[in-house]
Amino acid sequence: FTVLYFGRIDSEKGIYDFLEVAKSLPKVTFEVFGSGPDQEDFALKARKLENVHYFGAVPNTEIAKKLSNSHIFLFLTKRKEGMPMSILESLSSGCVVVSTLKVPSLSKRTGYVYVSNTKSAKKAINKLYNNLNEFKDLSKNARMYALDNYSYKSMGESYLKILKKLLKGSPLK
Repeated sequence: FTVLYFGRIDSEKGIYDFLEVAKSLPKVTFEVFGSGPDQEDFALKARKLENVHYFGAVPNTEIAKKLSNSHIFLFLTKRKEGMPMSILESLSSGCVVVSTLKVPSLSKRTGYVYVSNTKSAKKAINKLYNNLNEFKDLSKNARMYALDNYSYKSMGESYLKILKKLLKGSPLK
């Protein structure tokens, strides 16, 4: 069972919280990809945990392969953010997203699990680790949600609707 994070290695992205979660779940493998201002300190701390593997910066093609072989994308950001591409990429790969970021359009039925802190993140990961049927359902939902709402085709159709409304002078809703 693999939990993944890819992105900037920065305390604002919750990478030290990621280590705290990993420390409490020794049977789960945690993998981290990326670089940033805290990468040296993070690498030193990650080496102390047998179940954490830090790979540094890798090409996007490698991230895509890892996502397709992982179970959960753990995103414990401390900042308010829009809709990070990393979340959409994870959902489209069938990774369940466990995150501290509130995204109103996403819910558990879309393969997205909102958690308020590291304690609830640990609980959510442990629950999915121990209930593979629930994980499989959420994984399937994640992939379907991403394909239905964020594929090139669905995004193109959405933009086309907006352009048609603008051309007609209709208000956007």
